[in-house]
Order: sequence, then C-alpha cells, then structure tokens
Amino acid sequence: VLGGGVLADRQTVALDLGTVRTDLEHVLGSKEPDLVVAAYRGEFLPADVHDDWTAPCRERARSVFIDAARRLADEALRNGDTTRAAELAERIVTSDRHDEVGHRLAVLAAPDGSSARRAHERWTAAMAELGIEVPLIDAVRCPRSTTSVLSRERPRSELFP
Repeated sequence: VLGGGVLADRQTVALDLGTVRTDLEHVLGSKEPDLVVAAYRGEFLPADVHDDWTAPCRERARSVFIDAARRLADEALRNGDTTRAAELAERIVTSDRHDEVGHRLAVLAAPDGSSARRAHERWTAAMAELGIEVPLIDAVRCPRSTTSVLSRERPRSELFP
C-alpha cells in the first residue's frame, strides 16, 4: 500500500515518511505559490484542533498558504484579474479572519460598490475584535493603483497612530 510506505503489524500502523509524501509536506516544501495554494485544503487535522501537537504544523501550513495566496492575489489585482484576486482574498480571510492584507485585497478586488462595502464591513468587524481601526473605504479603494498592495504594507503604528 502506498508504494511500501505503510508499515503495519497487528498492533500499529505507521507511515514511512521517506517513501510517502504528505499534502502538508507538499504545501510547506513548495516554492511555487500556485502549487501551495492548490495544495492547501484548509486546516491541518481540523478534528484535532485542541491537540497541542497539531498547532505548530497548522500554523506553519496556514502561514505558508497565506503568504502564497497574498502574492498571487496581489499579482492578479495588478493584472486586472479581479475575479481571481477576490477568490484568493476570500480564501485568505477564511483561513485567518484577522488578516489585514487579505481584507484589503478583498475590498480592492470587489467588482462593485456594494461588494466592496460588504468586504469593508467584514474587515471592520474582524479588526474591531482586536481593537484596531480600519481605514475608510474611500481611502482603500481610491485611487486604484497598479502598485502592489504588499509593497504598501506599513507597520500598524503608521497606519493607526
């Protein structure tokens, strides 16, 4: 089974990680953002969120995914592919509801004013949980720029003095 990667006897079952490649390894090991985003299917072991040993893997996989998705969404936005940027932004904020860059991308990629307002309201609600103010929607959406959203990141102290 699995090319000899399953080791089993009557009492235990184990994977030979030298033979079997897991989705988690695929996500963490790839340098290609498209592959990372495609491989990331959500939380690592979601049924085991209360098991402390799963937290480091879960956080690392989420972090690698969010970094890759941010880069792809930013690139899509700069290239005018707002549909792709919006899809990626949605995945980012679904993975981490407090990701400010993901929320900003969602507002910028929104196809119309009402969608932008809903994205901004969601961003505002998420940041309110942390006691952080969000820029007004007009400051985020106007003027639209071809400059990278990621290059405009500033420390929170500069954004919210």
